[in-house]
Amino acid sequence: MRDFYTEEPSGRIHHRAEPLILALALLVIPAIVLEETSSDSLQAVAFVLNVVIWVGFAAELAFVLAVASNRLRTLRAHWLDAAIVVVSVPVTPAVLQGTRVLRLLRLLRFVRVGLLGARAVVAARTLFSPSGLRYVVVLVLLFVVVAGSAVARVDSEDVGSIWDGIWWALVTVTRVGYGDVVPKSVAGRIVAAVVMLVGIGFFALLTATVAATFVKQDERPDEMRAELREIGARLERIERALGERGRER
Repeated sequence: MRDFYTEEPSGRIHHRAEPLILALALLVIPAIVLEETSSDSLQAVAFVLNVVIWVGFAAELAFVLAVASNRLRTLRAHWLDAAIVVVSVPVTPAVLQGTRVLRLLRLLRFVRVGLLGARAVVAARTLFSPSGLRYVVVLVLLFVVVAGSAVARVDSEDVGSIWDGIWWALVTVTRVGYGDVVPKSVAGRIVAAVVMLVGIGFFALLTATVAATFVKQDERPDEMRAELREIGARLERIERALGERGRER
């Protein structure tokens, strides 16, 4: 179990499920889009996504508190996760449509988006590195499937089937853009904008990773020469000390 997580002196706990947490944070994008549709079935799908997001973050918070050496300190370090669990409590579409607290719930929705965005940034600090690039690739592929399915739902007249939506998301995130599928609704264009930003960020990360790899390779000979000089200096000091002891005898 100790191999699964590490605890910092501040109480912050890092674990290997960070890719899953980042994926859950990104799921809020299609959930928000589907909530704004007038279809009851799509709103039901959004409710399911919200339940999945909440359960995932609640499980993570319960885990870090269970393994923490000091729960109060860990709770302070994970205040963002606790806020997400409190604000992201799933509410059924029927409740959203039939109560007077609709405005408050919509305000909490935007607060939830901000909190989940901040949590995604925290998770990305660990993943967006040369060692975490493989996780990013998996997350981008998952995002392509989710975004393609979402745009097919909210813009079915222009996109067509879910497979057409996934094809559109793939060519958009890779910045190919054939133009054979073009979303025209407001919700579809919002999804398209997010897909474009994800594609730009992914290829920027890929380029930076490749460049960092070459830079590290160029720095290795200099590091080796510095280490050899240090070893040589140590050997000289040892020989000098041995020589002085020999003369004293």
